[in-house]
Amino acid sequence: MSEQPADPASPSTAFWEKIYQGRTRPPTGRPNPILARVAEPLPGGRALDLGCGLGDDTLWLARQGWQVTAVDVSTTAVAQVAQRAAEAGVADRVDAQCHDLATR
Repeated sequence: MSEQPADPASPSTAFWEKIYQGRTRPPTGRPNPILARVAEPLPGGRALDLGCGLGDDTLWLARQGWQVTAVDVSTTAVAQVAQRAAEAGVADRVDAQCHDLATR
């Protein structure tokens, strides 16, 4: 995981950290149906998942052979994406990064 933490004092960072730290439901494990429909017939390539959240799309793409850069403002979410990628055996295809896209 490549991590460059967003400013913890930023309102957007604080908001999303609170969301992900307090989350009790597990991720769905299912990709966005539109993404799946569009990407499924394509050969694996490189993908950028901005606002990746807990990484359902990221992990699905990685399982399909894509190299995915997953970006979120929440360090908690990014850590979970990296952990889930390792557990799924696709950590070598996922680069999870923390960035506040509102400031970069």
